[in-house]
Amino acid sequence: MSAPDLAEAAQQLAREGLVVGTAGNVSVRTRAGLVITPSAVPYEQLTSAHLAALDAVGVQVGGTHRKSSEWRLHLALYQARGDVQAVVHTHSAAATALAVLRRPIPPIHYAMHQLGGEVPVAPYATFGTAELAEGVVAALGAGHAALMANHGAVVVGESLAAALERARLLEWVCRVYLHALSGGTPHVLSPSEMAAAAERLQSYRPAPP
Repeated sequence: MSAPDLAEAAQQLAREGLVVGTAGNVSVRTRAGLVITPSAVPYEQLTSAHLAALDAVGVQVGGTHRKSSEWRLHLALYQARGDVQAVVHTHSAAATALAVLRRPIPPIHYAMHQLGGEVPVAPYATFGTAELAEGVVAALGAGHAALMANHGAVVVGESLAAALERARLLEWVCRVYLHALSGGTPHVLSPSEMAAAAERLQSYRPAPP
């Protein structure tokens, strides 16, 4: 994963309205640690020159701009999950609305299999703290998405592309859930229905080369 790819991903999140101003952050795992978007640089202006490189314990070892205030969250996710290669943290509107309600998202749509099923809510903690990072890691478990109480959302992926796609999917699911709640009580898919959908979705994956 190159620095231009990460910078372009951050700009893409801004273009799609998943982040606003300098809120949210994106990172990718590296052999030495991780590369993360910086603090206080608007995404529309962000280039590869702004990115911060961190070592395995979070010390900044590259880049001229200060690392994101949420570096502890990203580092904790990489340390907890060997399968995670990219982390996307957003303050997208629908996801944040449900985070403010502190309302987990039950499996209302079969596509949520890609998020790991039900999306939990991590307990509130001040942004940028180890307490927040620990809470998100615990809430996420083996899943791919979590809300952060009164804060926003985080998704992880086996690649940057996968994490970006899950960020988009999570926001769509949150919008659907909010609309459904406004009209009544949403019906939730059973474990067997989700399992059947997951099996079907396997056939949609491209064949290996």
